[in-house]
Amino acid sequence: MTEDITCNPAGVPVPNGGLKLRLKQLIKPGQREQLRRATRWPWIPVDALYCMFRGLPYRSNWDLRGFPVLVRASGATLRIGQRWKAVSRLTANSMGVNQPVYIHLGPNAAVEIGDDVGMSGCTITAKEKIIIGDRVLLGTGVVVTDNDAHPIHPAQRNDHNLIRKAPVRIANDVFVGARAMILKGVTIGEGAVVGAGSIVTKSVPAFAIVAGNPARVIGDSRKS
Repeated sequence: MTEDITCNPAGVPVPNGGLKLRLKQLIKPGQREQLRRATRWPWIPVDALYCMFRGLPYRSNWDLRGFPVLVRASGATLRIGQRWKAVSRLTANSMGVNQPVYIHLGPNAAVEIGDDVGMSGCTITAKEKIIIGDRVLLGTGVVVTDNDAHPIHPAQRNDHNLIRKAPVRIANDVFVGARAMILKGVTIGEGAVVGAGSIVTKSVPAFAIVAGNPARVIGDSRKS
């Protein structure tokens, strides 16, 4: 079977997807979701074994697209709720994924992730505590950290005992855009939106839209 060809406005021939596209057009949106779930079942044992190897308490309603990476030091605790969606595969996100979902917990640190949370190729690194509420979306390349990774003063830069840290809390229904960074000590209020590429250094009010470096309030998510 030959693939159908169309032309873009510049006159350049472009494949229209052929058989694969036509099959997608025949399947209704609700049926696509059912089909996707059905094709997930063969992967559940694989995901479960991988999570067991990594020390993750696997749930069968998780949607792992690619394998997340977990580094957990002694005494650290990790809790992940129901229906977690973690995208670690390049082609599973329309904006691309540059790395797997990466969760790093230092000694005695804690990370809590609520129900119905989705994340793509993001980094969560805790030396104290990070809490992520329900229905939170973390876009591709987002970094959430409760510590500075290194001391600021040059003479102390390699002394990890002097690293500054403070808990981070992301409330329910927050959307963090691609490649934003949430830094130590920040609380993001319910329903807030963090613009792509923003650097959040201070707490964000509920339902605020923030953007920039450093991030500042530019709107209200209830009015968008």
